[in-house]
Amino acid sequence: MRPNDLQALERRLALKQRDGGVEHVILVLPDTLDNRRLVRAHEAALRARFPLPGAAAMALLAAGQEPTGDALLVL
Repeated sequence: MRPNDLQALERRLALKQRDGGVEHVILVLPDTLDNRRLVRAHEAALRARFPLPGAAAMALLAAGQEPTGDALLVL
């Protein structure tokens, strides 16, 4: 996945979250040069949308716990 339109991505995530009845979303992006550039270029907006740090989300998942917020993982 290589998102270029963050507004469209936000709409899709909001719909999935609403229609799926889920509290939190974890967006997983492949660790590519383009995705790293996107994250750097839109750091503030992405941090606002995905406030739970990726490392914290991974630690919660590894412990078998539900994440406490939306998170962005670049793997």
